[in-house]
Amino acid sequence: NRIQIARNQHDSVRILLPSFSMVPLMLFTGRKGAIPSLLKEIVPLAKELKKNKILNTITALEKIIRV
Repeated sequence: NRIQIARNQHDSVRILLPSFSMVPLMLFTGRKGAIPSLLKEIVPLAKELKKNKILNTITALEKIIRV
């Protein structure tokens, strides 16, 4: 699993991007309950890396899916 390898290497970018790409996958496969735990990991990393586009997208997604 790419995310686990990145965690072991403490590589924030390699954790953030695949984790963020999992959000729509969880939504469309009916695993909406898994999204909050993903966001708990994604949001601090996005803030740390100053990835404002990801943060803005998360805000929009939260409004759409009501997480």
